[in-house]
Amino acid sequence: MILPTMPSVTANVLVCEAVVPEKNNLLSAIRILNILTVRPGIDIAHFKTLSIINGFPGDALQHILSVQMVSDSDGVVVAASADSSIVLVNQIDPFGPRTYFMTTNFDVELQHLGDLGFYIIRVLLDGVPIGYAPLTLRRGYSAL
Repeated sequence: MILPTMPSVTANVLVCEAVVPEKNNLLSAIRILNILTVRPGIDIAHFKTLSIINGFPGDALQHILSVQMVSDSDGVVVAASADSSIVLVNQIDPFGPRTYFMTTNFDVELQHLGDLGFYIIRVLLDGVPIGYAPLTLRRGYSAL
C-alpha cells in the first residue's frame, strides 16, 4: 500500500458538549457540534474540544500543543488553551504510529465578541496549525 505524502503530524478536532473518559481508557465525545446556539441573556458559551494528534513512527520528541478559537472574519484569536508540553505515544506498538488525545474546556465570554458568527477551532503543534474544525455561535433558542 502506498501512503499519500502527508505532514508528519496531523490532528482531528471535535467540538462537543462533553468528553467522557471510559473505564477502558477510551474517550467518548458527547453531542458533537458545529453550531452552538446560546440563549439570550447568557454571556458565556461553554463547549469542549477533543483533539486527536496523529504522528508517524519514530516521533519521540517533546512538542507544545495548543488549541485556539479564531474569528473567521479577521483571524483574531478570541479564546485559547494554555500551551501543553506533550510526547506522542503508542502504548501497543513502540514502532507504530503515535497518538495524543487532548480535551480542552472553552468558556468564551460573548460580550467581547460583538456579533456572533463563524469561528475556526485550530490545533497548533509547535506553533504550526495541524487541524481545524468549524464552529458557528448564534443567539436564539435551541430545539434540543
